[in-house]
Amino acid sequence: MNKMIAFFIAIISMIAFMQFNPDAIAMDGCEKVVVVTENKYENLDENPIKNGADFYHVLTGEKIKYFADNMSNISYKGLSLYYNKDFKLGDFEKMFSAQINSGSGVDGYEIYYGYCPKYKDCRQINGKKINLQLVKTDDGWIAGFPLILTGF
Repeated sequence: MNKMIAFFIAIISMIAFMQFNPDAIAMDGCEKVVVVTENKYENLDENPIKNGADFYHVLTGEKIKYFADNMSNISYKGLSLYYNKDFKLGDFEKMFSAQINSGSGVDGYEIYYGYCPKYKDCRQINGKKINLQLVKTDDGWIAGFPLILTGF
């Protein structure tokens, strides 16, 4: 009986582990994703934009879901996630499990910085970990990990 209980606990643990990716970044409600890579990933985007040594893969629709499901298998340098203007700052704090610092204004844009523990890379700025840039534009929001690499 003890072996049977241990077997079920092991199976449940394996299933739970397979469904949980601690490095995954939530992309709920995201309308577009730009993935910056050093390599061309045709299964992401057949015709990525090449800029210098990097490839910019523009994803929409089902390609966003594909990337979200497979991001642990794709080596990427940065992400830019595009959201509509209905999102609020608190939505991003919850979604990314992030602490977001008060923003500043540049050329009419509200710019925020923060730290998301689910994104591996970060920088130390004034003693704080930073790996998320968030910008509110007239059209919506752009979230960049570690920074917005596409312009805004």
